[in-house]
Amino acid sequence: MIPINTGYSSRLVEVEVIAEDLLSQIFGIKLELPIKLESIAKFLDLTILIGDFQDEQIDGVFERSTKRIVVSSSAPQVRKRFTVAHEIGHFVLHSEMDKEIFFRSKSRNISMEMDNIEREANAFAAIILMPRDLTISQWRVTRNLSVLASRFGVSKEAMQYRLKGLGITVPRWAI
Repeated sequence: MIPINTGYSSRLVEVEVIAEDLLSQIFGIKLELPIKLESIAKFLDLTILIGDFQDEQIDGVFERSTKRIVVSSSAPQVRKRFTVAHEIGHFVLHSEMDKEIFFRSKSRNISMEMDNIEREANAFAAIILMPRDLTISQWRVTRNLSVLASRFGVSKEAMQYRLKGLGITVPRWAI
């Protein structure tokens, strides 16, 4: 897990509660894999589009006024899913911000405030795509990072990072 200060750490707990509550509202207790982001977007009245960006560093954009998420057509499917979940995170978590457009970029050249906001959206995306209890129970069944990542529709790196955040060490033989 990224080292963070205590105040920010409590915010991540809040993000997890918000994300898990949203999943519960939409899917109830029956979560199917991979998590259906289209169902979440529909519930929130958001539109998901695939498009091209002039700047190849941009993976996705959320436009508040149109309630549209646009994801790069050139991104691998697992990255598209994470980007959609990340942008949904901005919609859910950052509605009070006076910001019309959020974008997800490969570039890390941003202010500390925006870095925290981006980390919150990343945490939200990880929780939505890999809910705590379901991830832990599936790990206990598979004990295989590749299989687990495939079931959840995420990259192996994202799954390994989520498992680490859940206190699960992935042995080398399971990678």
